[in-house]
Amino acid sequence: MNVYATDIKNTREGLKFTVHGDVDGKIVQFECRTKLLGKHNVNNILAGVAIALKLGLSEEEIKRGIEKIEPVPHRLQILDTNNGVTVIDDAFNSNPEGSALAIEALSEMDGGKKLL
Repeated sequence: MNVYATDIKNTREGLKFTVHGDVDGKIVQFECRTKLLGKHNVNNILAGVAIALKLGLSEEEIKRGIEKIEPVPHRLQILDTNNGVTVIDDAFNSNPEGSALAIEALSEMDGGKKLL
């Protein structure tokens, strides 16, 4: 079994990426979205995708499950302000590596001004 992701991008709504895989000779490819930010989260999601595919879940079932994943509060959590401003709450962050991941996520998002 081989499962991997391409086209991984942080957006204002969360991560989007394309899953590719070969499960027992069956080739799969589908786009996914999640509310999580940070490309590092894709590896954990892919582990779940591999198990789900092996168990026979459909691509649609897997996509729906991924869309339901909620971020842990204060860890790259997108907050809706209803005024056109996107706030990323990363208040829990306590190390340079985590800060770098937050900056990477913010830098990939479309939009004008970005404040850190």
